[in-house]
Amino acid sequence: VKSIFEGLIERQEWDLVLFLQPDTPYQDDGFRDMTHADDQVRMQMNQQFRSKLDQYQIEYVELTGSYLEKYQRAKTLSMQLIADQF
Repeated sequence: VKSIFEGLIERQEWDLVLFLQPDTPYQDDGFRDMTHADDQVRMQMNQQFRSKLDQYQIEYVELTGSYLEKYQRAKTLSMQLIADQF
């Protein structure tokens, strides 16, 4: 499975990868696994995700702040990407 995954990653072209920091409260929405709500667990998972992005040299934009701030930044970046296509 690892070789298949790596092959797919190598062929993929990424226009925009958004990497959200776990700097907002973990919300129990009834669907999430709350065993991941612990801040230490969240930071460990975050570091694992970042390590994979770095390992495969995938460029990303890190989003921090409140939910609204992350949304607004993501929207701005997406709109810029679309505008650059035309």
